[in-house]
Amino acid sequence: METTKKAKRFTEKFLNLCKDRGIKRVAIETYDGKLKTCRRWPFEYVGSIFTNKIDDEDGWPVIWGIVKDLKISIGCGNDAQHNINSFGSKNLINGVYKLKNNEWIKEK
Repeated sequence: METTKKAKRFTEKFLNLCKDRGIKRVAIETYDGKLKTCRRWPFEYVGSIFTNKIDDEDGWPVIWGIVKDLKISIGCGNDAQHNINSFGSKNLINGVYKLKNNEWIKEK
């Protein structure tokens, strides 16, 4: 399936928010053995975003604020995971992304 321009832009916006808030690795609806939360996750990966654990200044997981700001939050989350709605699933490009030299690299 061809990736739409809208999905590319939305994924870039999401990844830039992650970078701005200190996240250096993120898995979008994909298993990543380098993320502890993924290794312990007993459910499907579809509908979830996983990151390294980082809390904001109020003690909440940073990823929660990012999905809320983008209006793709649904349901609940854990310390380094959050569920995303159908808009997020449709408009984020699935994969594992790593921040290297201030640029996002898609690992898988």
